[in-house]
Amino acid sequence: MSKPSSLLDLDRQYLVHPVINFREHERRGATVLESGHGAYLRDINGHELLDAFSGLWCVNVGYGQESIVRVATEQMTRLPYATGYFHFGSEPAIRLAARLVELAPASLRHVYFTLGGSDAVDSAIRYITHYYNVLGAPKKKHFIALQRGYHGSSTVGSGLTALPAFHRNFDVPRPTQHHIPCPYPYRSPEGKTALHSLLPRSQRCTRRYASWAPRMWPRSSASP
Repeated sequence: MSKPSSLLDLDRQYLVHPVINFREHERRGATVLESGHGAYLRDINGHELLDAFSGLWCVNVGYGQESIVRVATEQMTRLPYATGYFHFGSEPAIRLAARLVELAPASLRHVYFTLGGSDAVDSAIRYITHYYNVLGAPKKKHFIALQRGYHGSSTVGSGLTALPAFHRNFDVPRPTQHHIPCPYPYRSPEGKTALHSLLPRSQRCTRRYASWAPRMWPRSSASP
């Protein structure tokens, strides 16, 4: 077998892309990104693309911010990685946690850093599970999320994500994961509704949850 040479061939041969049809990707090939500045990306063919997706919702200050490049370079030189496990800490993590608490609502007083959104959802589920086990409520393991909601693509979080593409052939949602209608007037199964009905629709969804959950799982449900 000949060795692939171009970036597109190397991509097809070795790199797995999430949330795609593999056969379609083999036919289409990847859009290979080369650089970014502000809200725009440039691919290897020189095409400029508006990154309305903000990377994966995480490039919230745009690309090429010199102040971020500078402090990131300084930190990589001084200490590129520091675990928060066991009793270890580092100044950037400690100061950032303190600053986040200053900005957060009064009920949020502690910070747990994760690798990303899916990891954060899984961590929250683990904390909730551990918390109720410690309290002697081991049956409180049911989670209720809104239809069309997104809660990550991990093994656990994808079950709470109420989008069919994240469920098909992955054995999710799990028996302890449930979904209720969301306040989405544009394509609601209840029919076309004007935007001014959004609040009443939200209230109906809340009432449906309040009446439904206790009957199905008394003292056993939590909402993400």
